[in-house]
Amino acid sequence: MRPTRRHSRGGFTLIELMIVVSIIGLLAAILVPFVGNQLEAARQDTTRAAMTETITALTYYKGDHGKFPSKLDELTKEKNKKTKDPYLPKLLRDSWNEELHYSPKDGGKDFELVSYGADRQRGGSEFDADITATKSGFQDLAE
Repeated sequence: MRPTRRHSRGGFTLIELMIVVSIIGLLAAILVPFVGNQLEAARQDTTRAAMTETITALTYYKGDHGKFPSKLDELTKEKNKKTKDPYLPKLLRDSWNEELHYSPKDGGKDFELVSYGADRQRGGSEFDADITATKSGFQDLAE
């Protein structure tokens, strides 16, 4: 008599597959909020960069005219005395595709530049918080 051979089949058992799927689900549950937070933080950083570029243009404008403009669109209409180009080729927007809100202060000696954040409304906290800048710098250092 010949001994019977057992054929071992390759593959995973149902319990092994369930464990792997559970681990993948757990990792996804942990990483998705982290990635979402990183995206919102990047949007805030990009907005600050657009605001910094606008502040630079405002500073050049003040150097040429002695005061900050009454409206932000003057940066695209008026020409820089040195380069003969507009101070900004176009008005910059925040990362949520909203216009930056500009208010001259103290008779053109200062200004306030604001992005309302992810919720596009005044106030808020975390990623909905306003990003505010004056000629002295950014005022929203809490993240």
